[in-house]
Amino acid sequence: MSSNNSFSEEEKNNSYSKEEEEKIKQFKSFIDENEKNTIPISSEITDIENSIKKDYEKRDKGFRLKSDFENDITELLEINRNYRMSDSLQTSRYYDGRYNDWINENKAIIRERRSQIRDIDATINDIENRINEKEDLIYEKKKGLNKLRKNIGEASDERDKIIWKDRDEESKRINELREQGLDEFGDRFLTGKFIKPNLEPEPEPEPESKSLWSRVFNRSTQKKGGKRRSKGKSKKGGRRRRHTRKHRK
Repeated sequence: MSSNNSFSEEEKNNSYSKEEEEKIKQFKSFIDENEKNTIPISSEITDIENSIKKDYEKRDKGFRLKSDFENDITELLEINRNYRMSDSLQTSRYYDGRYNDWINENKAIIRERRSQIRDIDATINDIENRINEKEDLIYEKKKGLNKLRKNIGEASDERDKIIWKDRDEESKRINELREQGLDEFGDRFLTGKFIKPNLEPEPEPEPESKSLWSRVFNRSTQKKGGKRRSKGKSKKGGRRRRHTRKHRK
């Protein structure tokens, strides 16, 4: 529904007092203003949500890098442990101190990795704080947006009550007539026949005629001559004879 201060064709067809016309214009102006204010807020919410999505991606990347560095430290510690065992087995004759140098190099790498992990933890913590702040900001902006939408809805309802008051009254009148079996003119049935409703009690309906199947079924089971023929007996009351062919000698 377009929101402008000009009256639509439907509104022009209704009759309003000057006070009602002024109220309709005020409601439309109020609705337009609130709808205009919702646009930048919705845009800001979308931008913040996209920013939060990027922050989560950075945080997850930090977690993966931290995990890689922790694996490096575990591996280097295991290597150094093996180096020490090998170093203890060396005899003074052949030992040149190479294992000790490798152990010291690995220790330096381990210290560097631990320092990097501390930096990553600090970065992840900053990112999560930013995410929390942005989510709080979105919550506040959505509260404001919902308030504007509520104002728009309430103003629209009040405006529509004025715009459609004639139609609502007419609909109410027609519904009351239909409940009485009359159409909108109040003097004939909704079928279009020009008759008044018959208030006399309706005659009781005649019993429905039986179906062809019912009549045939009853005819096959009804008594003939006041007596029902017994199964397996002739009309004279005697038992039926079984006709068997006899072989002559």
